[in-house]
Amino acid sequence: MKLVMPAVLFFITTLFVTVSTCAQQKNYVGLNVTLENAGTSFRPKIGGLFERQLTKRSGIETGLYYRTYGQAGIFSYTDSSGSQIIPFTVSERYLSIPALYRFYSRIINFAAGPTFDFYMGWRQKNSSSGLKIDAYDIDPNLSLGFLAKISKRITLSKQFFLEPEVQINPMLASGRTYAGFGIAAKYGL
Repeated sequence: MKLVMPAVLFFITTLFVTVSTCAQQKNYVGLNVTLENAGTSFRPKIGGLFERQLTKRSGIETGLYYRTYGQAGIFSYTDSSGSQIIPFTVSERYLSIPALYRFYSRIINFAAGPTFDFYMGWRQKNSSSGLKIDAYDIDPNLSLGFLAKISKRITLSKQFFLEPEVQINPMLASGRTYAGFGIAAKYGL
């Protein structure tokens, strides 16, 4: 686990340094809001992105995204009145960092690549049952996944455009598959 974080940073840094030598470059920054479902309910994923178009047809994209996942559980005990079961839900919090290759076309754009989800903690969602969760943790704290998305650019001005998208993001360690739709607002630098 100690080597994973430096390896991720090295991968992303090497990717950007390597591609920075290409000729036709256009840089974009933006905000992305996605509603995604991983089997429980639709939840928002929000974050900022950086995109560099290297050639007419190819580019790279990365960003920092905040996502949550609702994990349900039960606590059971036996007392003088019999067996008791109390359901609970916690919201796991993650920082997700994609490192994507982008393919541009007139009809649609396609992006794919690895994602790294860092576990940042949790919060109990239902406290009405009287049960208070004192400790909750997951292992591993870093999960590797693969993100693929299809999008369509809608130009609003020379520098500003919207890009609706559909995406799927299976995570290897947890076995979860996030699927959703979103929209990115991008500004050309």
